[in-house]
Amino acid sequence: MDGWAARSFRTASPSWTPDGKGFYYTWLPTDPKIPTAERPGYSEIRYHEIGTDPKKDPVIHEKLGDPKKFLGVGLSRDGRWLFVYKWNGWTSVEITYKDLQKKWKTFKPFFSSDTSQAYVLAWKNQFYIATNEGAPRWQVYKTPVNKPARKQWKVLVPEPEKDVIDSVKIIGNHLVLSNLRNATSAIEIRDLKDGKLVREVELPGVGAS
Repeated sequence: MDGWAARSFRTASPSWTPDGKGFYYTWLPTDPKIPTAERPGYSEIRYHEIGTDPKKDPVIHEKLGDPKKFLGVGLSRDGRWLFVYKWNGWTSVEITYKDLQKKWKTFKPFFSSDTSQAYVLAWKNQFYIATNEGAPRWQVYKTPVNKPARKQWKVLVPEPEKDVIDSVKIIGNHLVLSNLRNATSAIEIRDLKDGKLVREVELPGVGAS
């Protein structure tokens, strides 16, 4: 997956491998003995290979055991980087990650906050991070994959003065931002290298049909 809506981080959408042979997903129990409110604490990250028995899907990340937290997963488009999101309600997140190319045995910490949210995109040896940490309207950072520490991040797109960054994607070697502007959407195409605005995509006006 190469992008998430900033308001829809915790979707259950699967993250497909580039070859289409399988996907990572968040598994939830259906046992009626487990109260619905308790089920997030039992969620697991699993991997399913097409054509195999789902009951035998390997567990990639164990359950957290905390009903107030929920697991989410994201895979980079090239299939190298696997990110696990541990959401604490709708206000904060802890992100860990694994380099599947190097076959890391354990997940390593990437981001953790008790008050902020974030999500990560990986593209051509760079991590692109969208977060509302210290920026209520969100902003975008960039850092080389070999320098993942928070202190190494560089601001690529500063927090807008009026807009709210609603989603970030990487399409056609460009950064594509969907912003909320006066209760409507605004699409910006930006340069991946320096974050400069390339152009805005003209959209229908409010109430247009």
